[in-house]
Amino acid sequence: MTLRTRVLSLVLVAVVALSALAAKARAQGSTVLVLTIPAEASIRIDTSGVQHVTAAEVVNTTSFTYRIRTSKLGGAGRITAQVDLDPAVAGSVEMVYTAAVSGPGLAPFGRQRLGELAELTVASFGPNAHSARAGNPGSFNLILPKTVLASATVPAAPTVTFTISAN
Repeated sequence: MTLRTRVLSLVLVAVVALSALAAKARAQGSTVLVLTIPAEASIRIDTSGVQHVTAAEVVNTTSFTYRIRTSKLGGAGRITAQVDLDPAVAGSVEMVYTAAVSGPGLAPFGRQRLGELAELTVASFGPNAHSARAGNPGSFNLILPKTVLASATVPAAPTVTFTISAN
């Protein structure tokens, strides 16, 4: 047997073996890929504490961009704002707050008498909520009576800390 015959025989055996493997792969059907994407939540504060003053009140506006993805079944999420007021006026201040989100979620309107530390819901999200890839804009307005903010014991604007969560 010449070298050429041996090489041709080896190539023929390889082609037959590969053909058999390909036929076996086709006979076993298709592959199913299951991909689970976890919940995601992030928030970026774009502008904070921008004040608009009227004769009776001071409006502190914070704009933000949020990204949210909740689970399909039973998923939920929320954005909260924790308002930190001076203890000297806590409990005596009634404030109004509004929020707006452009995308998934519900933003409430509220009136609440604040203690030193109050947690307010800025937006809430249900199952299978998805924001845009780049995020969605939102805003939060904290409206306080001007007379309270004119007091020497109260800072010009309370400290507001935002948190976002999803599952």
